[in-house]
Amino acid sequence: MATRTDGDAAPVYVDTSALIGFLDRSDSFHPLFRRLFADPPALITSPLVVAKGHG
Repeated sequence: MATRTDGDAAPVYVDTSALIGFLDRSDSFHPLFRRLFADPPALITSPLVVAKGHG
């Protein structure tokens, strides 16, 4: 994970594929996103990503 020089983690944009990969245990990337979301930096997304994931 990249960090800024002042030590704070930069915010990370989360797209639909990351959300689905985290929530869907049958997704091949589920273990990766589960590890990444275990101690996440500040997460940023958009209402469109949330709506697409909900659909």
